[in-house]
Amino acid sequence: MHIYLILSDRSTFDSDGFVALLTERGNDELKESLDFKNVSDSEIITEISMDDLIEAYNKVHGTSY
Repeated sequence: MHIYLILSDRSTFDSDGFVALLTERGNDELKESLDFKNVSDSEIITEISMDDLIEAYNKVHGTSY
């Protein structure tokens, strides 16, 4: 399993994003094209928004942003 930080427009030019967990095949698709837009939806195990990730971190560590 591989984890990637993907920007919300699935490119490198954006201000928000998500963390994506990919299957091995999804990882291969990403390596082949170097573009997350070419990863099949069925190869994405889950996506976690950056807002949710930061919120979870803050709950665990008792901080806020």
